[in-house]
Amino acid sequence: MKLQGVHHAAYRCRDARETVHWYRDNLGMDFV
Repeated sequence: MKLQGVHHAAYRCRDARETVHWYRDNLGMDFV
């Protein structure tokens, strides 16, 4: 199955800034 897109992502974390950077840098997602 080919991934078409992601509607949203949620992840419980200790450091919100680090988590935003991880999603941005590794998955190419924007923070909205």
